[in-house]
Amino acid sequence: MPRPPIATRLRPLHRPLATFLLFLVGGVILLRMDPFGFTRLTKIYSQDLLAVSMAGCYPGAKDGKCVKDGRAEVSVVLLRDGDLDAFDEPWPPHYGFHARVLRAIRANKPKAVMMDIVFEDVRDDPSIEALAAELDRYREAGIPVYAATFGPDRPLRPEVASRVIPVLVPKKTDPLDRVTRFYDLDSGGPQSRLTAAPEVYRDMCGGCPEGCGAETVRIYWSNLPDDSWNDRWLNCRRRPPFPWWIVQDRGGDFRENCPSTPAVPVKVLLDPQESDDVAIEKLLQDDIVLYGAFYRGAADVMNTPLHNDLPAVFLHSTTLDNLITLGPHSLRHHEPQVPVLGVSLADFILLVLIGAFFTARRASARVDTAWVGVMRRVRSRVGRIVLVALGSQVGMLVLLAAFASALACWLGAADWVYGINFLFAFTWTELLDVTGKLFEAADEFEPR
Repeated sequence: MPRPPIATRLRPLHRPLATFLLFLVGGVILLRMDPFGFTRLTKIYSQDLLAVSMAGCYPGAKDGKCVKDGRAEVSVVLLRDGDLDAFDEPWPPHYGFHARVLRAIRANKPKAVMMDIVFEDVRDDPSIEALAAELDRYREAGIPVYAATFGPDRPLRPEVASRVIPVLVPKKTDPLDRVTRFYDLDSGGPQSRLTAAPEVYRDMCGGCPEGCGAETVRIYWSNLPDDSWNDRWLNCRRRPPFPWWIVQDRGGDFRENCPSTPAVPVKVLLDPQESDDVAIEKLLQDDIVLYGAFYRGAADVMNTPLHNDLPAVFLHSTTLDNLITLGPHSLRHHEPQVPVLGVSLADFILLVLIGAFFTARRASARVDTAWVGVMRRVRSRVGRIVLVALGSQVGMLVLLAAFASALACWLGAADWVYGINFLFAFTWTELLDVTGKLFEAADEFEPR
């Protein structure tokens, strides 16, 4: 018996193939048009959910110049309102009080100190001499001191500037939702220079000997370790464990205010209990210590995918930890694009996979027969309900989120993984339904 012509054999594929191609065209149009900002919104929220998932599998640091006990040698000394009240200090505190804090830090023999407090205001405070004298003692001890600055047009006080290494402190927030996700490694412009974290990383850890590149890096946040002193010293709020954080209010309880970087409040540093003293020395000795402040009403706070109202000093400490633990190459932000189409490669791959899966499931008799066979083998009614739910659009969203999270943890810090917009993929499945309805409407008026 002769085989039918190839056109006859391919005829059953015309409708599924046309549906699949129309689905791709519609998906690309939605990605390019970004209707009502929905594409971008779902993308950053997808990235935030992945960031929360990856926070639980943040790797330990490999052996190196700035690594101790499997972690980056980075810690924070934090000055807060309660610390000022405890020592009857006004706002802003006297320069002599900063000198006292720096003296206590120096007693624990740090590797280096970075002051994330900008000493640019010239005010009538004679205790500036005490601060200058303490900075001189750091120099005598061979401990480098870096000091935050906003740029050459806003110089530090001369008493401070001549005794420290000025470093630029970037703070990059997304204008859409005011969340901090990235960190600029350099200042940009014709007279570009490294910003705070990469400069300290280069000088103290031997990283980026030829420069870290004029790049923006994604910040990878990690969960607070279970045995951290931050729970006790900072009295902060942890996010509920998985899966309970899924149903938390994203603007409130979903985010915690517990930083993962070991942090010592100034009150504990200056007036420690006996049990605290040993822990402080273990944390600060041979560490790169960042000295920062957090005052109510101050603008130097930020929201991150994991935190609300986090002092900005933790932006620099976390980026420095990322550079030491993961390296600058893993952090560089780069989102490959599909040529001509101008859409994210990760989005396009996901679009193709979803379209192929649902088209095959709806149009292939073989797939339908296999699905029916699986359902008949499942004896439990609850089991069949679960399978049907997972095969739906909502189930696909849950599976995509779980797959993307597992992939992100397995690959580690891979910036391109964050391009997987699985929340927007939920609307693509609806687009496939619309595509099918279009063909049904066209068939209704097909001449008989």
